[in-house]
Amino acid sequence: MIAVVSKQKVKPDKVEEFRKAITEQAPKTRSDKGCVSMKVIQSPDQFTFMMDEVWESMELFEEHLKGPGLAEFGAKIADFVDGDVEPFFGEIFVEV
Repeated sequence: MIAVVSKQKVKPDKVEEFRKAITEQAPKTRSDKGCVSMKVIQSPDQFTFMMDEVWESMELFEEHLKGPGLAEFGAKIADFVDGDVEPFFGEIFVEV
């Protein structure tokens, strides 16, 4: 299994719109083939979000990235975000 953690800054005046959009997108991502879990975390500063996903394999995650739903979501939030997404990928080797 692999973990995918991404960090996204959101413009202060777009936080509520982003929260609505990610709340709608998260269950769709979770229902994609190979997605084991999906969490969205909002930092105390209110403008930084972390998406924490677990996937069965990198191949299935890559299929998710190519899907039309994610492209639509990206277009929807393009005006909300402040900078690039900072992704981190890695194989889960300890889980307790």
